[in-house]
Amino acid sequence: AFIILIPECDFVPENIYRLVREGRRDGARYNIIVAAEGATPVGGAEFVRESSLDAFGHKKLGGIAETLAREIERATGLETRSVNLSHLQRGGAPCAYDRRMGRYFGIAAVDLVTASDFGKMVCLKNGRITACPLECVIGRTGFVDVATQYDAERYNGRRTILGDRNNTNRRQQ
Repeated sequence: AFIILIPECDFVPENIYRLVREGRRDGARYNIIVAAEGATPVGGAEFVRESSLDAFGHKKLGGIAETLAREIERATGLETRSVNLSHLQRGGAPCAYDRRMGRYFGIAAVDLVTASDFGKMVCLKNGRITACPLECVIGRTGFVDVATQYDAERYNGRRTILGDRNNTNRRQQ
């Protein structure tokens, strides 16, 4: 994706418009922008789909894509479309690896039940199928470390695994 908007870093809409224009000026025929539910403009609020809460007590977020597409088109004059992937992104035809992993995970889950080893989740760790206690995964949210994993100026993932200082030093050598 050309731009990725995440909840951990508020965005400035004008910067998005500028980046889209730059991309077009640099020859891009299109730009893919991914906007996570919970991404918020600076000084704004989350895009809430409904005022009710979901089964986990969270706000029902949604609508950022449609709003952002409309605003990008208004600000840049470029045709813009939004697509709500929702569960579609998790779909598609499985490849052979997917099929094997589904089978192996199923076998491992049955092995846990047969051994009366409850309260665990089957997982892939260091290339091996294993199980971990549910307490290790439930109620824990993974966040993006903006300082090391996200480029807040370009609204995208960092393009290097080295910090900016190391990158600068390497270029000077």
